[in-house]
Amino acid sequence: MSVLLSSKNIFLSTQPSGNLSNVDDGINKFRACLNNIPLQSGLNQYGKISLIDFHMYRNFYKVNQTNNTFFMEVTPASGDKIYKTCTIPPGDYRLGEELSTAVANEVKRAFATIDGQSLSSVGTILPTTDRRVNQNGTGILDFVLTPQNNSAISDIKFQCRNYNSGKNTGADGDYNDSYALLGAKRVTQADASLPAFTTESLSVAPGKVANTWQIKGYYQMQDATIPYVFLRCSEVLENLESENYRLGEGTTTDTHIIQSTTLAKIKVGLEEVEFLGDTSTPYSIMTDNRNISQLFFQCVDQHGRSLPAIDKDQTTLGNLFLDMTINYSVYSRGVGQPENTNIENNGLNNAMFQTGIR
Repeated sequence: MSVLLSSKNIFLSTQPSGNLSNVDDGINKFRACLNNIPLQSGLNQYGKISLIDFHMYRNFYKVNQTNNTFFMEVTPASGDKIYKTCTIPPGDYRLGEELSTAVANEVKRAFATIDGQSLSSVGTILPTTDRRVNQNGTGILDFVLTPQNNSAISDIKFQCRNYNSGKNTGADGDYNDSYALLGAKRVTQADASLPAFTTESLSVAPGKVANTWQIKGYYQMQDATIPYVFLRCSEVLENLESENYRLGEGTTTDTHIIQSTTLAKIKVGLEEVEFLGDTSTPYSIMTDNRNISQLFFQCVDQHGRSLPAIDKDQTTLGNLFLDMTINYSVYSRGVGQPENTNIENNGLNNAMFQTGIR
């Protein structure tokens, strides 16, 4: 039976109060430096690291660079196909007409960059209400596009590409969740046959009114695609996760189980990202590292991507930061309890974590 020998809390804030090191920022890569007071355990002892509480303001948009990009192919009645990238302006949109209008207006904007189409319009935007408050509406994207010169257009197609480049490079912008946001059909990667689209994400057909196009989704829209923030820690060695939590590290997206550096999975609220632990909701790990001089942390989304900061300075000069409490407790190893010999060198582990390998 193990016996608690000592316990201490570590209160950690990443809000800048001076110059930051070239290693740290407020969210994506930060550390607790313990050189002067390392976390130590002795012979026949082990440590337990637990997340007690966590708080950050949701100072990132629900519609952002991880979910707001899709692609349009316009086939003129004569001439080569025309390709446009549609990017919904980042922001928080009410689910229903407001988000549908933002999508429709972005299609109109992209269409207006085609010669002869600058005065194209959109109308009859549905759903007109939010399906989540028991009001009318299917929650499915549905709008009408009226090109200025419809006789010059023979076809319109859209793609919501899971992997834009056709192969995941690990870059945050390479993987996109627009299909989930729009309720569209997922295109697994860019067509090998580009520039022609052979797969489509939205239903497009001539509208009931002459010279219009009816553009519809297939499934209910959603107003956000980051439901949780994942707190990763370099000292986590024994947790496991499915591979589709780590899309930034390879092309495999199935549910095979691999080692994980995730310490906690924290719900994203309307205004805050917050966790308050108790004995019924523990986030903790055991460690046989007897001298911990640094703990490295990252906050990422459910695919291992950096949280979608509004600009590159928000985590160092802006307001994307957090406060949290970590507990470190030391226990005696129970009689007959074997020591964990399947652990990695902590220095190597930290190096791998910092370079994004873990």
